[in-house]
Amino acid sequence: MVMLSPEYDEYDIVVMVDIDMFTRKGMTGNVFTDVSGIGMYTEFQQKLHKGLQRSFPHLIDSRYGYWGGAIWRLEKEWRIKLRNLISMDEMVQFNKAFVDEGMMARLATLAKIPNNAQVLPGGFRWCHCSYREGIENAEMIHIRTKVTPIGPKRTKIENYREMVKRELI
Repeated sequence: MVMLSPEYDEYDIVVMVDIDMFTRKGMTGNVFTDVSGIGMYTEFQQKLHKGLQRSFPHLIDSRYGYWGGAIWRLEKEWRIKLRNLISMDEMVQFNKAFVDEGMMARLATLAKIPNNAQVLPGGFRWCHCSYREGIENAEMIHIRTKVTPIGPKRTKIENYREMVKRELI
C-alpha cells in the first residue's frame, strides 16, 4: 500500500515487486515503458480472487479487479484514485488474510475497475514463478519454494542459487 503514498506523486509510474523477484539476465523489456496495466491475473490469481470474495463478500465484488501482489505497476492517476478511496476501517479487516491483495481488491471494487482489466500482458512474463516452464522467456522471475508445479519443495535460497547457476539471474 505504500506505493499509493503521496511521496511518490512526482513519478508517473511506480512499480513495486516482492523482494524475491529478480530481473532475468538478458531482459529486454521495460515494465515502465513497454506495457500498460496494473498487475497479474492468471489462473492462480483467479482462484485467489474467488476465495477472497467468499471470505469478504461485503467488501470484494468479483466483477472488479484483483492482481497478485508480487508485482504492481501503477500510473499516477490510478495511485491517486485508489489512495483517495482508502478507509482504514475496511483495510484493517485484511490484516490476517489476503493483506495487500485484499486491500488492493477492495480499492479496485470501490474504483469499479473491471475484473481482468488493467492486467499486465504476457501472463507470467513480468512475474514468472521459478518452478514454471518457459522461464527463459520471462522478464522477471519470482523465486518460489517449489521445484516443479507439483513439488517437491526446497528453500528459496536454494532455488535462487539454481537460477544463478543456470545464468537466468
